[in-house]
Amino acid sequence: MRKNLNIISKTAIFLFIGFVIVAAVSYVIFGRNNISNFISIILSAATAIVLFFISIIIYKILAGKEFPVAAKFIFLNFFGKLIVMAAIFFLITRIRYISLIYFFVSFAIFFTILLNVEIFLIYKKILFKT
Repeated sequence: MRKNLNIISKTAIFLFIGFVIVAAVSYVIFGRNNISNFISIILSAATAIVLFFISIIIYKILAGKEFPVAAKFIFLNFFGKLIVMAAIFFLITRIRYISLIYFFVSFAIFFTILLNVEIFLIYKKILFKT
């Protein structure tokens, strides 16, 4: 139990550091010329990180459950993410201040990276029993 929490807290620390680095780099590259591009990138990174941590919390809750019960919640988590992402994307398209191309491209990049981290954490738990 303590080791799993340690993995999650280490991941949170690395994600926070990565978020700060992404914020600094994106401000230097995109923010000085156009602040809406910078806000779009930061908003997409924050959205992907929030979805990632919701998934990790759900997986943490399901850690000791039987497979049929856990599988139902994993699929509900997946479809819940799709619904939440669709709602967020719909709301983002209504905001005129956000650059859609920067938001969608950076969200795809961040979501893919965090999905790989999520899969790594799950496989590490299942395969290596840590």
